[in-house]
Amino acid sequence: MAAELLYLSQQDIVQIGLSAPQMLELTTEVLHDKQAGRTEMPPKLGVHPRPQSFLHAMPGYLERLDSVGLKLVSYYPGNSARGCDTINAMMMLNDAATGQPLAIMDANWITAYRTATISALSCKLLCGPLPQPSDSSVMVSRPAATSIFCSIVLSLTKSRSGGATPSAVSALPDR
Repeated sequence: MAAELLYLSQQDIVQIGLSAPQMLELTTEVLHDKQAGRTEMPPKLGVHPRPQSFLHAMPGYLERLDSVGLKLVSYYPGNSARGCDTINAMMMLNDAATGQPLAIMDANWITAYRTATISALSCKLLCGPLPQPSDSSVMVSRPAATSIFCSIVLSLTKSRSGGATPSAVSALPDR
């Protein structure tokens, strides 16, 4: 018998109230699971219906929680001129025993914060403690901040370690 499908909006996801330290802890746990072979995350499957745009499908399985699902994420840089988000994501969670869908949820917040969390963990492993924001911090748009941050992370990765390795994941603090 099919369970009732739950829908979670972005507001529902935000109201869960995960803090940055909780996100870092959960992300660290999943990275440990991935390193130990307790996840299944095949390469992204994608299509590119417009120049510089994509729609990617990302299935995944987390053994520890017996959790399986699929995230669909699209990137359309021209959307900002249309007043639309450039990144849109949805996630579907399924019953791991039957494959039946359990929940459909907005994944924009999840995608943004997961990306930031992975970036923060990468910086922590590659660079040590990060400086605290100060009054002289500069505010920029999200696309500009993302571009600047990625450039910094890439340059630090190349100059300090030559790239992240499984041993870098081992350096993450235990749960």
